[in-house]
Amino acid sequence: MSDKRKVSTDALETLGMIHERDEKRDAIHLAVLPVKAGQKLTRGNHIEVRDGVARAVPSGHPKAVGIVDPFLTVGVDEGERFWLLLYPRTIQSLRHVWSHPAFPDEAAAAPSDSETESAKAAIREVADDLGVSYDVMMAGAKTWLSSNGWDGYMCFGDDLSYSWDMDRFWDAYALLTGEQVHQEKRTSFFRCAC
Repeated sequence: MSDKRKVSTDALETLGMIHERDEKRDAIHLAVLPVKAGQKLTRGNHIEVRDGVARAVPSGHPKAVGIVDPFLTVGVDEGERFWLLLYPRTIQSLRHVWSHPAFPDEAAAAPSDSETESAKAAIREVADDLGVSYDVMMAGAKTWLSSNGWDGYMCFGDDLSYSWDMDRFWDAYALLTGEQVHQEKRTSFFRCAC
């Protein structure tokens, strides 16, 4: 292929902006939320959502989270349900199930017994390599996720290996706890004694 763009989409970086460089054809994912209209709305209205009800607000309003489906060919009457398109670059994850600070996460399906056992085995593998218990590993991960820096690190001396398959570990932790682990926290939470 002659197109050397990165695998992650380029268009999402500039969607909703005037282009300052030549862009190429692309495809994007947009986060959408089914909501109920709290008033008569038109396509493209900027929206805030309170108690599951969408209301129009001016563009740039601090509580605006997205727009009424711009592809509608009719207006939305009060009480009707429609797709709210969330603003680009505001969601925190996207896997066709997304998270956004203005909305509570939907309950995920409970993991199967085999998924749970596999996740526990992944945590135990790292714990065994570090010479700590499963419970210490889980407690350390929980502390790390709620910390803001050095206070979240664990230290057991300088003879430990402080790296492992981070994605496998954090995916297992997230499956077992139901907690979302943001990318910036998907690192090792052990440090040496130096």
